[in-house]
Amino acid sequence: MKVKCINDDFSKVKEEILRESKGFPVTFPTKGQEYTIREVFNNDGLVTSFLLQEIYNPTFYIPVLNIRRELSFAEWRFETIFENVETTVEHETTVNY
Repeated sequence: MKVKCINDDFSKVKEEILRESKGFPVTFPTKGQEYTIREVFNNDGLVTSFLLQEIYNPTFYIPVLNIRRELSFAEWRFETIFENVETTVEHETTVNY
């Protein structure tokens, strides 16, 4: 599925994420850019988040979930892109004798 970033303001968490990356480069989505979702996480019902095909990041320890995983991005930061899909409708013909 394709999505478009509509919110790339990471100012509240960026410093913490960069500290946790321990010097490894971290890439964030950019507003207006299109991405392909490669994995979806429910995060124990806290927030649905995505891993993106175009962005790969180091893994982080996530205390609230008690797991170590690649940095993912909240669903609310994106809107779904609906690609043009052509549909063909076949008409059924009824013949009365």
